[in-house]
Amino acid sequence: VVKARLESGMLTARTMAKLYSNYRQIPAAQRRARLSSDLRTVLETNPDLLGVWSIWEPGALDGADAGYVNSPGSDATGRFLSYWNRVGGVHLEACTDYTSNGESGQYYNVPLKTAKEYVTNPVVYKINNQDVMVVSLSVPVIVDSAVKGVIGVDMSMESLQRMLADIKPYETGYSFLMSNNATMASHPAKDVVGRKFAEIRPEIEKKFGITGNVREGKASTYEVAALGTGLSSVVVIEPFRV
Repeated sequence: VVKARLESGMLTARTMAKLYSNYRQIPAAQRRARLSSDLRTVLETNPDLLGVWSIWEPGALDGADAGYVNSPGSDATGRFLSYWNRVGGVHLEACTDYTSNGESGQYYNVPLKTAKEYVTNPVVYKINNQDVMVVSLSVPVIVDSAVKGVIGVDMSMESLQRMLADIKPYETGYSFLMSNNATMASHPAKDVVGRKFAEIRPEIEKKFGITGNVREGKASTYEVAALGTGLSSVVVIEPFRV
């Protein structure tokens, strides 16, 4: 179920990126308004998404950055940075942290530099003045073999947690979600969310190498007192790709 939700989000971003790889067919003066409108429409027609966004390299979209300094959906650079999201109601703000070399900037910088699709680890951002943990699914906009920008969608960890809460293996079990670097993204034991598996279960990590298995797409099985119930349980970790 989670895999299907993430794949659906990636397909949405992929479709938008493919569409706007032909952005030159749109008159330059209309490109920003058209793209912003399309981002909003995608958000409003996909209730599973927390946000839909796009960032373009300096001057790449229409060569008119100077005319959009500090305008809605931009910042002091004037670049197209529109982020339509539903935190506190559907609204537009500018993407942030896109220049960061840390984890918070990977949603843009990784697809920009690699020209490949990317799924981030869960990251907390300030959205509409609220701290929100999200996973971003990002797709580069490639024109003439060069990345001109990135289009992506955000999914809230809160919504994924609600979905996972309904998945109960053998009726008495529970489900949890880890990111590619084995950070606990969703778990009934709230105090472990955002922490790495090796920190939470160092003895299991040492014995079974869970972090490496997750990165390599290998399944793991072990028996331990479950974090969510305290009962002796068999834990199965099954990686999947988006």
